Amino acid sequence: MQRKPLTIDPAWPALDGEAFVRAEQILALLQRRLIQPLSSGGPRSEPTLTQYHVLSFLATRGNATVSELTHVLGFAQSTTSALVDRLAKMGWVEKRRDSHDQRITRVLPLPKGLRVVQRYRKNAERSLIQLMEMAGPTAVRDLFDALSNASLACSILDKEE
Repeated sequence: MQRKPLTIDPAWPALDGEAFVRAEQILALLQRRLIQPLSSGGPRSEPTLTQYHVLSFLATRGNATVSELTHVLGFAQSTTSALVDRLAKMGWVEKRRDSHDQRITRVLPLPKGLRVVQRYRKNAERSLIQLMEMAGPTAVRDLFDALSNASLACSILDKEE
């Protein structure tokens, strides 16, 4: 069965097709300008954005259960488990049984994974400093406010699942 391409009905009043395409372009531009440069200067075995999010979460929290990661990522438990297994194989995290409840697996960042997060964060800081120098602190604050507002607007989708 051949799938039809996704079309946007410009007559549908709830969604302006032109605005939707523009939003896609803006997201692609943000990805190219803000997210991709974070990994510059690192080894070829860079993490995917999802892997980085897991490593960053673990670096901030110290550890998490697979269930907690599943909730944060919004993935199925099996998908999260496979992701954690890949991270463990790369030497970025370690899986350990919880000392109080052997049924629970805890995921801890290893030094190699923490270095990945540190490198990404340093690159992000450099990018933001450059952005601030070129556009000014008000533009950076406006960007963060807009991203925060977009995140809040999209949080409604989480409640529908």
